[in-house]
Amino acid sequence: MRKEFTQRRPDGQTKVDQFPAITVNYNRKVFNIVGLVFDSLSKEEVLDRMTFCATASRRCHLATPNANMLRIARGDPEFRDALLSADLSTLDGMPLVLLARAMGLPARRVSGADVFESLQRRPDDRLRAFFFGGDKATSERLVETLNGENSGIVCVGALSPAYGPIDDATSNGAIATINNAEAALLSVSLGARKGVIWIARNERELRTPIIANLGAVIHFATGALPRAPTWMRRAALEWLWRIAMEPALIPRYARDALTLATVSISLLLPSMVLSLLVRLTTARQDPRIQVASDDRGATISLGGTWRGSGLAPLREALAFSETTGGAITFDLSDLTWIDADGLGLMLVAYGAQRRRGRTFSLHAASYRARAALYAQGCGFLLSEPPRRV
Repeated sequence: MRKEFTQRRPDGQTKVDQFPAITVNYNRKVFNIVGLVFDSLSKEEVLDRMTFCATASRRCHLATPNANMLRIARGDPEFRDALLSADLSTLDGMPLVLLARAMGLPARRVSGADVFESLQRRPDDRLRAFFFGGDKATSERLVETLNGENSGIVCVGALSPAYGPIDDATSNGAIATINNAEAALLSVSLGARKGVIWIARNERELRTPIIANLGAVIHFATGALPRAPTWMRRAALEWLWRIAMEPALIPRYARDALTLATVSISLLLPSMVLSLLVRLTTARQDPRIQVASDDRGATISLGGTWRGSGLAPLREALAFSETTGGAITFDLSDLTWIDADGLGLMLVAYGAQRRRGRTFSLHAASYRARAALYAQGCGFLLSEPPRRV
């Protein structure tokens, strides 16, 4: 049964009366991690970005990938594409942070729970929040916990959707209920897969600027589920605390650990070896780029070696592709190698095109280019080469 709670908008709060603008930011400091992306940002930078979007009425879909989401994404293209369409993506679990650091990437953990707790400690901001998920008892506890004078988050509504298929969660006017609450933050707690896909399917109908699938955050916020002590979080042992609190999570954590081990053996090590071989056996080749456009969209051709810095031309090409409003096609025929930085931007472009129902194509005829994609978990980006007539 669907339960809901609503609260009046406090005096002086900005009314959300328009749909937030959805834009693509190709200046993100983003990296590929075996087919997903993460932004290398501090918690303070994430909070600043969210605050800006709340005041400027710009969409900020925050994703917080962890080992469980990585496992789901590797077998579920719709879930993977929904994750890649996020405006911000921060690593939640330490296993992914450690995996990224093993790849030499500047990874930092910024979990959804940490972001939420920091927002709570900003009483001067008083961010209006709507909670989608949980039960009626949880909704009532959220009001009691969050609406005190010292809370930076004000609960202006809560809704308990029906269990079952994803689309059933939007029945009986759920979208209208959320929009009428005029919140700045929509916290979704429907489970990892269901919540992320629900956001992707419904975000264009939502007026809330900030949307995030924060999962167990509602239980942390109400005190129903205590978080691990700080020292355990810093020691990457929060998973052990969660198991102690919720033994039913043991099978999930076991499957996640198996996926991490598989990824480390089948992707991480080969990628590192292949990158080293390219360095040792190939003469240094400067990155090359060509951009062409027509009424169908933009074609970006990359050649040479793309590593670390020097991505400004690619960022400019992708920003230009936005002005065409059409398809994005990558031609990697002359590519020797591309690092996690460049692949991160490609994944942002892929997610943005999927988000808006536009075409994304990537062709890589050479063995080296295809090997670079597969070794780094991005083989799904490849399109079949067009047939000759």
